[in-house]
Amino acid sequence: MTIRQLARLLKKLHRETRSWSRVASEFDVNRAVVERIANAGYDPADPVTRSKLGLGPRTCPTCQQRITVPKPVKSWRRLDDLQPAEILYLLAHRTEME
Repeated sequence: MTIRQLARLLKKLHRETRSWSRVASEFDVNRAVVERIANAGYDPADPVTRSKLGLGPRTCPTCQQRITVPKPVKSWRRLDDLQPAEILYLLAHRTEME
């Protein structure tokens, strides 16, 4: 969900409930944050608040790219533990080292 979509949703909920506090209690966040998102397009930086509101990772303010968590390190297995089909796949899709 983007900030614009969330702002539209928050405004719709505010029209129905007539209270920013009730809208904020539905998402379990601060009333001021909900009001700023709906009226000013505020982009919260706190990851906990973003997850409660259903927002994805925040974009970098300078380069506009998503800030993501690094990928986990692959676990290594011994060649003896691999199935023959896995060995053939790895051989067919190998890349040269630089």
